[in-house]
Amino acid sequence: MEEHKKRLYIWIIVGVVVALGIIILAFSNGGADSAKKIVETVTNTEESLPGVVSAPVPNNAEVPQASTVAREKLPEGTIELSISPSGFSPSEFTVSRGQTVTLAITSTDKSHTFAFKDPSLGSVALNAGPGQTSAVNFIAPDKAGEYIFRCDLPGHEDNGEVGKMIVK
Repeated sequence: MEEHKKRLYIWIIVGVVVALGIIILAFSNGGADSAKKIVETVTNTEESLPGVVSAPVPNNAEVPQASTVAREKLPEGTIELSISPSGFSPSEFTVSRGQTVTLAITSTDKSHTFAFKDPSLGSVALNAGPGQTSAVNFIAPDKAGEYIFRCDLPGHEDNGEVGKMIVK
């Protein structure tokens, strides 16, 4: 199995375990009101973007940040992509070297993912369910060039769900 798929599966498992832990903790400490308070505490950190739920980052600050799920309006300047069986729209975007990038994907039909092929951007991974928008913050590479991204669900890349980020 490719390394990025392994990382994606690990993040999914970690997310499910954390969610179950919050639910169990909430119901053992007073029910739904406690669950809501716990979720608000976890999601309203100073480091979060407004309206974005941050996931933990298992690496240093120089590495792109882990995926987040958008809950409200995205910040101004967010690069927004939609994804469907016909591919990403737009299929490419341009950023500057070292730029802090906020990227959001919206699935228009079923579940999709977003991942770069370049291992230096391996921490940038998004999942979006039907009609869902997910966002991530990361720092663009210092090296100019083209960085290919794709939906890495089985068969999706082969069906044309690919694009590129151009770093100038």
